[in-house]
Amino acid sequence: MTLGIAVGSGLQVALFVTPVPVLASRPLGKPMTLLLNRCDLVALVVGSLIAVPMSLDAESNRLEGAYLVALFAMLGIAFYVVPYRFA
Repeated sequence: MTLGIAVGSGLQVALFVTPVPVLASRPLGKPMTLLLNRCDLVALVVGSLIAVPMSLDAESNRLEGAYLVALFAMLGIAFYVVPYRFA
């Protein structure tokens, strides 16, 4: 049940909250796009590939939590080090 709530919440954010700023930005004079650079795409794919198998068994332990914290730290360092430019 908890996993369903977490997935449903993430789905609502992805489907409603993300498009609203993109649609509202045009009338405000600062057009915003959803154009992602290579580092963003790699982070999304790697994060998904690691998080999905951990959530399939509907159980968690400290080792899986440590894996996710380590992934978060690595992505944070990567976004800090890699210069931001569009692909």
